[in-house]
Amino acid sequence: CLNDAYVRIADARDDVALVDLAATICPAPDRCLEEIDGIDLRADTVHFRDAGARLVARLLVPEVVVAAGS
Repeated sequence: CLNDAYVRIADARDDVALVDLAATICPAPDRCLEEIDGIDLRADTVHFRDAGARLVARLLVPEVVVAAGS
């Protein structure tokens, strides 16, 4: 899986920080969440839009801020 490659690369480099959205929305290798707290993440099954995009942003922004500081 592409995400596994991202994790391996980030782990191998000191100058790379990874914000792993997949770890949040896909809690198991064969299971990705369709919704969180009643919010549909990808209404078209592919793209984060509207309320789903706002939720993902709320989840990611704090992690990005931390990663940017490291």
